[in-house]
Amino acid sequence: MKKIIASQEFHKPVMVKEVLEAFEIGKGAHLKNLCIVDATVGLGGHAKEFVKRGVFVIGIDADRESLKIAEEVLKKACPTFHISGGRCYKLLHGNFSQIKSLIQEFEGKNIKGFLFDLGISSFQLDHLKRGFSYKNEDQDLDMRIDPESQKVLAKDLIALLDKKKLTEVFSQVMPFGASLKLANEIVRVRKIKPIETVGDFLQILKRLEKSKRSINTAALALLALRMAVNNERENLLSGLSLAFEVLERGGRIVVISFHSGEDRIVKQFFRQQEVLGKAKNLSKKPILPSYREISENPRSKSARMRIIEKL
Repeated sequence: MKKIIASQEFHKPVMVKEVLEAFEIGKGAHLKNLCIVDATVGLGGHAKEFVKRGVFVIGIDADRESLKIAEEVLKKACPTFHISGGRCYKLLHGNFSQIKSLIQEFEGKNIKGFLFDLGISSFQLDHLKRGFSYKNEDQDLDMRIDPESQKVLAKDLIALLDKKKLTEVFSQVMPFGASLKLANEIVRVRKIKPIETVGDFLQILKRLEKSKRSINTAALALLALRMAVNNERENLLSGLSLAFEVLERGGRIVVISFHSGEDRIVKQFFRQQEVLGKAKNLSKKPILPSYREISENPRSKSARMRIIEKL
């Protein structure tokens, strides 16, 4: 466990200052009556900052390994005045598409905020052997966030989906032409040999894309597979809808997305609630990380944050 905990140091939660400001949590605020649901608690980076300030956090994540680390991080972060006689957090395993049933026991807890940090953590990219990163060519094309409950792997989709379905998968984050080209090549290659590892998949991409953009293409193609394996688009819309339903009036939903497909879903959902007169959109344009943060944590560069307040 010590080895795993040490890896948490290499993951930096993005836009911490902006998230705290979005929920109006001041330094040392000690807001004992405030409850925030961190719907993607990950390694506890944002949640740690909440509990340090006296906010009760309900942390949800589908990745069991990440939850183990978050438990240790939050134990250390809990202020002493909150530990005695009560808890300052509760961690729950599950997907945020089930958010309403997961937090049912906390009904009436005065939930004033939901945070959705949609990025995959550095820990998952670099340390878990699930084929999330193009840097780990020997790993299986797995990509399941929760291997214990999910049965379908990325390599299963590669092996079984027809050309039309494969094109649909990749076109969620890639241009249609490039997606069709990739789907055609997958169908051709898999007749000759199985495509089972990240390296197998990258060989296909290298034949299709000879320019320096190949790394970006690989990242996008793997992202598309991960999204499909974990039903990320469908889960996001469901999670946002359920969170908004549970949220107290005056409460806020804060979402940090990392690619245009996710950001589009969030933008459209927020706009819909505003048109219906149910919410106030507090971010007409996405809030971006500072230049300083990008220089210190390059993986934050693509982060986009949006905020909505329930009326």
